[in-house]
Amino acid sequence: MSQPKPEPALKEGGRGQRFYRAVADAYEASVDELEILAEACSVLDRLDELHALVDHDGLMVPGSKGQDVLHPAIGEARRQQALLASLCRRLSLEVPGREQGGDVASITSARARKAARARWDNRGAR
Repeated sequence: MSQPKPEPALKEGGRGQRFYRAVADAYEASVDELEILAEACSVLDRLDELHALVDHDGLMVPGSKGQDVLHPAIGEARRQQALLASLCRRLSLEVPGREQGGDVASITSARARKAARARWDNRGAR
C-alpha cells in the first residue's frame, strides 16, 4: 500500500496545484521527487502571478527617469521559466504550458516519446 502524498501549500485551484495532483496521482514518486515536484508547482503559481502583473501593468512601465522600460516581471518570468524547465527535466516531465493548465497529457506524451525512442534505439541492437 502506498503512503498518502502530502500536498504542498499551493494556490488553491491554481495551475501548480492542478499539475501537482495530476503528476502525484499518475506516478509513484519518491519523497525527493515530490519535493522537486512541489517546487516546480510553486514556480508555476509564481509564473501565473508574474503574468497577471504584466497583464495589469502592460509590457512597458515608467523607469526611474520617466522613460518607458520593460516590466521587471518579464525578466523574472524568464528566470522562473528556466527554473521550471530545469526542475521538470530532473523529473523527466514535459514543461506544462499556460494553455495546458498542468494537464497530465503533457506528462503522458513525454513518457510515450521516451518509450518510443527506446524501442527504436533497440531495433538496431538486434
